[in-house]
Amino acid sequence: QANPFPKANSVVYTGAATPPSDGFFDATANYVGAFGYSNWAAGWSSLEFISTGVNDELFDGQIPNEYVLTQNYPNPFNPTTNIRFAIPKSGNVKLSVYNVLGQEVATLVNGLKEAGTYTINWNASNVSSGIYIYRLESAGQVITKKMTLLK
Repeated sequence: QANPFPKANSVVYTGAATPPSDGFFDATANYVGAFGYSNWAAGWSSLEFISTGVNDELFDGQIPNEYVLTQNYPNPFNPTTNIRFAIPKSGNVKLSVYNVLGQEVATLVNGLKEAGTYTINWNASNVSSGIYIYRLESAGQVITKKMTLLK
């Protein structure tokens, strides 16, 4: 099987020819490639693994002014998806996933969180295809959303 990555000194890495001046390309724009690289191909070819466990990360320094639970992405998904939520006050947070029978199939977050925005990655490889409900509970607030797992 051939190596899919471009050769080390190929034009993909060094910045191919100057873009045509046909109005479609904007040579003055500042672009950032995949994973923070200034060159698109270098970013993607350096990808070595994708995390599939539950991992939370404070998204930015902004403190939100309301409780938010966004639609997971991708949706539908197989087998991992990201769920983003925001809490305006520090406190206990529970983020759970339920099947359509109302049975809890995963607890992604259950504990004290600082005010901020978080992204959780859920690996659903241990559950079957179907529709799932995810639920955020914090400080008396409850928000639910629906997602679809396709295997």
